[in-house]
Amino acid sequence: MIFFDGEENGYRRHVLPLAVYDSVVQRAVSVAAAFHLSKWKPELRAPAEAGRAAIIRKLAEDAAMNGDQVFSETTRATIILLIVADLVAGTKDVLILYRMLMALLSGRKKSQYTTPLTEFLDYQSRV
Repeated sequence: MIFFDGEENGYRRHVLPLAVYDSVVQRAVSVAAAFHLSKWKPELRAPAEAGRAAIIRKLAEDAAMNGDQVFSETTRATIILLIVADLVAGTKDVLILYRMLMALLSGRKKSQYTTPLTEFLDYQSRV
């Protein structure tokens, strides 16, 4: 997320502002940052893993209670952040998150209206 920082950094332009308003996205940003930093500060690894597990539980609970809410952009941003974090950390859980993202994408209805956030998440989902 920080290798290419600047005006066109979609995480900075779209995801971080979303994190200001959504606590789950905010926590996913923190988990991704902790995984990035755990290379230099190994003590951050365990809290990052615990945070990731808590986020996944929260997403599962939300899906069970509010089926349509699971298809939100905040859910997709959260899953993408967790995938990025797992790729950086080199965990095997990335495959589970990838399947979650694929299920989310196959079950959602395409909107005729797109926002810069939607376009960014579409691109990140393809990557």
